[in-house]
Amino acid sequence: LYGKLRYVSRLEFLWEHMRRGEVEVPEFVEDHDEELEHRPLMDYGLVESDHHHRVLDDPAMDTAASMYSLRCIS
Repeated sequence: LYGKLRYVSRLEFLWEHMRRGEVEVPEFVEDHDEELEHRPLMDYGLVESDHHHRVLDDPAMDTAASMYSLRCIS
């Protein structure tokens, strides 16, 4: 099975192995590829995506219960 799978890091490399109409690419994959196009260092892990910060900046972490649970971990 693994011999049939091929990892590609960008959509432009996917089209070298198959025709565009053969596979349906989800919108979030196209969005991420577009973000990599404008920020190439993000592809190497040198720069973080702004999208992840928006997801993780949740005000629910400011509650006393979450602080208590974090103290128990450490």
